[in-house]
Amino acid sequence: RSHGPSGGAAGVGRFYSTRELVKFAHTHRLPHNDVWLFGSAKSCECLFRSYDESRETGTATPVIQSLDQIVSSDASACAKVSSLYPHDAFQGEILEGLVIRYISCNETESSASMNEMRHLSAQSLALLESVPPTLE
Repeated sequence: RSHGPSGGAAGVGRFYSTRELVKFAHTHRLPHNDVWLFGSAKSCECLFRSYDESRETGTATPVIQSLDQIVSSDASACAKVSSLYPHDAFQGEILEGLVIRYISCNETESSASMNEMRHLSAQSLALLESVPPTLE
């Protein structure tokens, strides 16, 4: 929910875009989930095939590997923004679920958005290097 300048609720809330959430998390060094972006019909088909194959029994490592493989096989249309705290190391192998958001946009918006998400991906990796997570 959005808040006004005085800190109180300011009318109707709104959903923030994935890009806005990741930017906010990076700015304030907050944890966020891994984000995979699938920008082609082929990669979306692979995503749903992977989901259908693992939805009842999928654990973190094979699901993450599957999503990473889809991104790497269609890198010109896909991107991944790594979390600051790897799921398997900090939350274990049990997945609580996957969130899949369909975002319709035109070619220009899509290209700009994907480029910005790739920038956020690089920023996330730099944050991981400069402040590596610890299990202690």
